[in-house]
Amino acid sequence: GGASGLGAATARAMRAKGAHLAIMDFDIAQAQRIAREVQGVAVDADITDFGTLKRAFAVLGEAVGRLDILINCAGSAAMRPIIGADVDGAASHISRAIAVNLTGALNVATLFANQVQGEGANEENGVIVFTASGAAFDGVPGASAYSAAKGGIVSMTLALARELGGQGIRVNTISPGPMATPMLKDVPAEYVDAIGQQTPFPNRPGEPSDFAALALHICENGHLNGAVMRLDGGHRTPYP
Repeated sequence: GGASGLGAATARAMRAKGAHLAIMDFDIAQAQRIAREVQGVAVDADITDFGTLKRAFAVLGEAVGRLDILINCAGSAAMRPIIGADVDGAASHISRAIAVNLTGALNVATLFANQVQGEGANEENGVIVFTASGAAFDGVPGASAYSAAKGGIVSMTLALARELGGQGIRVNTISPGPMATPMLKDVPAEYVDAIGQQTPFPNRPGEPSDFAALALHICENGHLNGAVMRLDGGHRTPYP
């Protein structure tokens, strides 16, 4: 998900720190544009297709060698109720939401961890940063599939941190509130309008640069592990 939004902002921030970057996204034209900007490489991959992910990681291995950091920002916040006339459409939406927001994230982490291969490590070999959502804690009508997927990200963070600790890999999750990214266009206007009123301070959606700053800190702070960090200005979605 490095071609836009949180991923692109994080790529720019990491390049400023001297990182060598690979931008992985299904929008290869946009990924190439960001890659040129950050002097990195672009890799075409669909996070819902494990075969293309495997090929992408093979390309990465040849292009950049050893991988150190995985920032997983791919996601979709499309909302749809589970009831209605088109139950087949609802089922398709559920499958897609889980595939993009949960299964894909776990598959990417699996490929990353197996490529790092730091078994028995006494020093840090890698860092994984997942992206969850405030919807994992404060779900709204129509977001049950999205909330379920992001709740899965939250739940697997500590499990993976414990599993991968022996390989010297830290695992953390950022759980953003509403963010001013292209994904926000998929959220109903009434929710967007209420964001400022529901956020104690600052009274606005988060900026991609806010996310990037926290992602950088996670990478630099070697004692952060197994943590889920809310990044939302104190935002909580009320009901009703």
